Amino acid sequence: MKNPKLVPEMQELGNASDADALKKAAPIVQMVAQWKKNVLEPKVTKLGAGPKGGPQEAQLKQDLGALNQETANLLAAFATAVNMKNPTEAGLEDLRDRTGEWLKKLIAAYKDLEREKDVFAIEESVTKAFKKGATAKADAGANEEEVSC
Repeated sequence: MKNPKLVPEMQELGNASDADALKKAAPIVQMVAQWKKNVLEPKVTKLGAGPKGGPQEAQLKQDLGALNQETANLLAAFATAVNMKNPTEAGLEDLRDRTGEWLKKLIAAYKDLEREKDVFAIEESVTKAFKKGATAKADAGANEEEVSC
């Protein structure tokens, strides 16, 4: 999800104390709900159906699954809070807790995605180096044959 306002606005929701905070957060929560439905759930399903990968894939699958579940919890807590007649700070405690947990899961999943990108980048550069080395070795072998004739 590429939205620079996501984390700051969710942090604000994590401090919600009244109905105005809920109204202000409604657009970003709606965006999170759409992202869960259109991006996160299909990714979790795809990871679950795919072949068993290495430790990075297993960690990513675990983190995205946890994020998916925590997103559902967050959306349910937000719906409950919005349906309160006069939300109070005490009444919004569950929403604040769920928002904090969601942010933790989001950051954990993001860090694992970054690690996986790093692994793929390293793997790609190593593969290129091996190919380059193999090509250089093959060229050197061909030159030796030419010299010995």
